[in-house]
Amino acid sequence: MKPKKVAFVHPEIGFKPFQALGTYPLGILYLATTVRTERPDWGVRCYDEDSRSVLKRGTFKPEILEADAVGITALTSTAPRAYELADRLRDLRTRGKTNPNLKVIMGGMHVTAMPEEAIQHADAVLTGEGEKSIVRLIEEGRGIVAGERVEDLDTLVEPDYSLLDFKKRRLADWLYGTLASIASMRGCSFNCDFCSVREIFGPPRSKSPEKVFARTKFLREERYRRQFFHDDFFSYDKPRREVLFDMLIRARLGIDYIVQDRIDALQDGDYVERMARSGCTMVMFGLESPDKEFLRAHRKGLDLDKVEIGVKLLKKNRIVPYAFCMVQPEKPETTRHTIEVLRHLGIKYAQFTILTPMPGTRLYDNAKERIQAGWQYFTGLSWVTEKGDKAREAAEHLSETWRKFYSPLRAGVSALKLEFSEAALRLYGWYVGRRILDAQP
Repeated sequence: MKPKKVAFVHPEIGFKPFQALGTYPLGILYLATTVRTERPDWGVRCYDEDSRSVLKRGTFKPEILEADAVGITALTSTAPRAYELADRLRDLRTRGKTNPNLKVIMGGMHVTAMPEEAIQHADAVLTGEGEKSIVRLIEEGRGIVAGERVEDLDTLVEPDYSLLDFKKRRLADWLYGTLASIASMRGCSFNCDFCSVREIFGPPRSKSPEKVFARTKFLREERYRRQFFHDDFFSYDKPRREVLFDMLIRARLGIDYIVQDRIDALQDGDYVERMARSGCTMVMFGLESPDKEFLRAHRKGLDLDKVEIGVKLLKKNRIVPYAFCMVQPEKPETTRHTIEVLRHLGIKYAQFTILTPMPGTRLYDNAKERIQAGWQYFTGLSWVTEKGDKAREAAEHLSETWRKFYSPLRAGVSALKLEFSEAALRLYGWYVGRRILDAQP
């Protein structure tokens, strides 16, 4: 059988300021590396449109048109772009402008939640985890195919960054150095009604500490000093993490890494201290809101009394706390209280969004009849269940929240203290706030 050419595409995100962190598109890299491992004679390439578009001024890159299969992933906010790419490829194929055997495959979080929608734009749709199904789907699959859950994550091949066509440097890269991406677990043990992770990936599974350590060590040898864990709940399996911490401490790799975690899971001083010694420099966590009724209604399961304990432990060990917060446009007093809480806790960095009913969540099931905006506006920056004056006022409220928290004055104070990277990030947060009004329907 003639070797195939396969391309994977990560469509561009519409709101560019959210790309500052500069992580790698692990989803398509896992699939691409799996394909190359199982079919080493095939040509495989990944394209990240946040770095460089595959479709410019109506013209595709030649490598895309020559492929036997093009896999396109989609988040909800990138679904319109993903559908545009898929539709154009299929139209060009019909007109004899591509490889006649080209197959368009779609997957990703949005596609998993909305497979019947996605199949209108593709020859095949792969839902859920795709590593065990992708080669077979490329060779012979059509229609909607359910991926198979990977129980033992140690069996996965590690993503090969060399398969990525291009990686443009982002703000964080210039400030701190290029950031590598690691996924050491899948799933979540919580079930917030605004999150689809549990619905799509199920209960959590993690790689062994040995496997994770080997990956961090390899990336360090490849000159990636900074590393980002994409795990949704880094500390869910603490015994495994403690083994990893000890391995990293002994090895003295000289890395610093960022994680996403539950702040109420960080209540043990010894655990957090070892976390810091192993190289952790930032913990990103969901505070969401100091409104207990909001947390209860959306099944967040967060004990607010534990937030201050966790933040104090992080700061004591020189780990930067970064809070994810949700504003309620109909309750501006709650937003003011959120900022007051952040100031009281001494949190310098936070991300503010509007509660958004993402497909695949219970929140979406309850709100889908009221949605007023297209998928491209599901970025957390728009009140998608309202339109007109209410939607505009919500955007103005969110913009003001960002600009109030990240003010040029505070950036100037950081600069006077010679904390220049902090000053730059504060100015960037203020800039994000300025851009929000331009990102509305």
